[in-house]
Amino acid sequence: MRCYNATKLFEDVAHRVACMFYENVFSALSRHKVRYAVAGGVAVNLHGIPRMTADLDLVVDLAVENLGRFLLAMQELGFRPRLPLPAEDLLWLEKRKDWIENRNLHAFTFWNQNKPFEEVDVLLQASEIPGIIERSVELQLDSITIYLVELNDLMIMKRAAGREQDRADLAALEKLQAMEKD
Repeated sequence: MRCYNATKLFEDVAHRVACMFYENVFSALSRHKVRYAVAGGVAVNLHGIPRMTADLDLVVDLAVENLGRFLLAMQELGFRPRLPLPAEDLLWLEKRKDWIENRNLHAFTFWNQNKPFEEVDVLLQASEIPGIIERSVELQLDSITIYLVELNDLMIMKRAAGREQDRADLAALEKLQAMEKD
């Protein structure tokens, strides 16, 4: 009788499914020439700190042309806004300001209704940080270039968010930064 470690098997399958999700999103962003940078838990992972995460947080250049390309990429992948709002509302500065100031909305979430665990969050306030995309770090995944929020910017974002997970991420990122200086 063959015995499998179910936890290890589940982790391997979950890892492959997550990687396919991320790769599909990065490929679509690349095809549509979207200016973005990965933030959040995936950025923490890509900087070298392992931790569980499911969604994909992005800082996106808020220029109308770029957001239009981003919306095409989301549509191509079958993603739609989680909120009952038209995706095109993301294009309008006045609406984004209203969401942030009057509705405390920090992320505009897109999800795949056929695979509800697949979520892409556009971080609204972080996307307004001057130069954040220009300072991003390029990572190569086969033929796809992934843009990653630079370590210091990620630490600033984590410090500002202040949730328990963000504080834990910040502590790990600070240790990583100290190790890189040595």
